[in-house]
Amino acid sequence: MPISTIKKLYNLYKPFKWKITILSVILLMVSTVSLAVPYFFGQIVLSITQNGVTNEVWRPVILAALASLIALAIRYAQILYEELNIDHDIPEYLRHVTVKKADELSVSQHMNENSGRLQSVVMTGESAVLNLVMNVFVYSVMPIATQLLVTIGLIFFIDWRIAIWLSLGIVGVIYMTTYYRKKFGPGLKKLEDERHDRNTFLSEMFRNFVVIKLFGSSTKMVNRFIGISNTYLGHTKDLFSKLVSNHTIRGLIFEVIAFGAIVISIFGIMQGRYDIAIFVALFGWVQNATGSMRNIYWVIRRITEDYPRAEKYLEFLDTKTDVSFGKNKIEDIKGVIEFKGVYYTYRNKSYLTKDKNNDVKEEPTKALDQTSFKIEQGQTVALVGPSGAGKSTIVQMILGAYLPEKGEVLVDGVSIADYNIDNLRQFIGYVPQQIDPFDDTIRANIEL
Repeated sequence: MPISTIKKLYNLYKPFKWKITILSVILLMVSTVSLAVPYFFGQIVLSITQNGVTNEVWRPVILAALASLIALAIRYAQILYEELNIDHDIPEYLRHVTVKKADELSVSQHMNENSGRLQSVVMTGESAVLNLVMNVFVYSVMPIATQLLVTIGLIFFIDWRIAIWLSLGIVGVIYMTTYYRKKFGPGLKKLEDERHDRNTFLSEMFRNFVVIKLFGSSTKMVNRFIGISNTYLGHTKDLFSKLVSNHTIRGLIFEVIAFGAIVISIFGIMQGRYDIAIFVALFGWVQNATGSMRNIYWVIRRITEDYPRAEKYLEFLDTKTDVSFGKNKIEDIKGVIEFKGVYYTYRNKSYLTKDKNNDVKEEPTKALDQTSFKIEQGQTVALVGPSGAGKSTIVQMILGAYLPEKGEVLVDGVSIADYNIDNLRQFIGYVPQQIDPFDDTIRANIEL
């Protein structure tokens, strides 16, 4: 994952940095306390093998039970802390960030992205960003790294040979997962684009199903969607069947690592380096270490799968408005509207869809060419012309959806670019050609 993306994720989660830090400390405590249990189990085995079942065996039993209860209490505190500070707060915070960003963008940008693709990018992107930071970094990367460091550190003081063997295993796992990311990353990214295309088409179908059925095209459109879906399904199966083969090889490597560590520890007992109690503790710690190594693979796989989705969402958050207005607020309006030599060309800019050169796609369509007229206060005017003549563009310019490339649009003698546009729009009544009402009361829709 690029450093720039990590910085963006950090800035996005900055309001929660202390809450996440506290959670990380709690997770560290859980990992550390849980390592004490295998040690006490080893002491229990040693006591039974040397002395049989005597009163002395109860001391390590009580200590093991106490360690388990402490770990349980810390886990309870962790779950409670997550519920009160993390699990509900962060998802809602991300939704707030999304809505505020959408509000920052201009009307023209929303019109260019008026499709199910934006909704798909936002919904899956929020989930991916949440997974990357919380499920991957906080709940996986940090506990895995902590547990491996503490476990291998403990093992090193008992038998450095096992510690080196496990360290080599970690290097091998990281190399293998990095290879996996390079090999399958582009395919997963392409699959994500196909998934967005499928979701976009499905969303637009549901949005326009009435028109589709009235045109008698429902069967055609359903079959088209099924074709798109089957193509995506075929590519998904092909890619993930290859991942299964990789998974089998990975599982074999983990078994070799675990078995090798146990063999080394058996030789340690045979050579008198430690007793059966230490062997039991080592066995438990080795299982913890190899379990953490297995999780490394899944963490990197999850990063590889979530990163393309998060990248598109972060691209959305990085988007700047393409229109800027002034701060001029008004309390009343006369309603004199004037166009002076206005030029405007539609370029169909999409801030989410980029070509190979990272330039937005443009399909220029000239709408207004040196358009000039004036509408006086109280005057009633109808704009008449064929489709594409610029009627809707003129109305959208009065509303501030677009600013002229050349020329000026004036309201009461002031350029529309100098107004506080939200304030100006409060004085304009606008009935669009087509509207999708909110799923709310009639009153709520009128009061928008």
